[in-house]
Amino acid sequence: MLELEPRVLIVALEEKWTAVARLPKALQQAGFEVAALCPENSYLAATRYLDELFPWKSRRSGMKLLRQLAHIVHVWETQIIVPGDERAIHFLLRIVELYEQHKTAIAPDVIECLRFSFGNFNWQSEAMSKWFTLKRASELGLKTPKFGKPSSFSEAINLAESFSWPVVVKRSFGYGGDGVAFCSNQQELAEVYHKYDKPGWKKVLGPMLAQARGWSLGAEWCPTDNGFTINEAISGTPAAVAVVA
Repeated sequence: MLELEPRVLIVALEEKWTAVARLPKALQQAGFEVAALCPENSYLAATRYLDELFPWKSRRSGMKLLRQLAHIVHVWETQIIVPGDERAIHFLLRIVELYEQHKTAIAPDVIECLRFSFGNFNWQSEAMSKWFTLKRASELGLKTPKFGKPSSFSEAINLAESFSWPVVVKRSFGYGGDGVAFCSNQQELAEVYHKYDKPGWKKVLGPMLAQARGWSLGAEWCPTDNGFTINEAISGTPAAVAVVA
């Protein structure tokens, strides 16, 4: 009896991610058949190490994305789903949340494939928020920099002065160094704080415009932690450095 190679579907929403474009070759070398569900003009779509390419038909509607994902999981007989970027993780987690809340109907094979691929979903949301990651690590007794989540500018100043300058300001959701700033004094912290802490109308209007232009799925399908943390700066040699080979 002929044994088929296990099938992996890489799901990506970003276009210019370089690292995920290198993943199909490694997966093929490990014995997998590899398909990608991604933007047509993305780096991932351009790799020659794909057995199947499924371009997104639309990225403005979460429901349309879900329907296309469900169709591909079924017809391609997908066994493992691998998220290709952070927004894809949020989208896939949201699918499970909506299913468990009985807010949307999802085919059983899609849910089972997601559960098999991700394992325990309960920790995923914590892993995607710098605030919740630090909080959980501290609760587990792991060493962390001093940190806090300010609710006002005066509270941010108090945290920074209690940690001593410089401090690191980080958006709770971010990747690739985006949303990270070093602040050496109150003036620098004020500039960063007011940049990150947008007025209420900008918090609402910005995501709406991004969704209308096809850049975002919106908070309903891709919810993120929009807060930020003030962190103690740790001096010394970096323990990890990200590179692009």
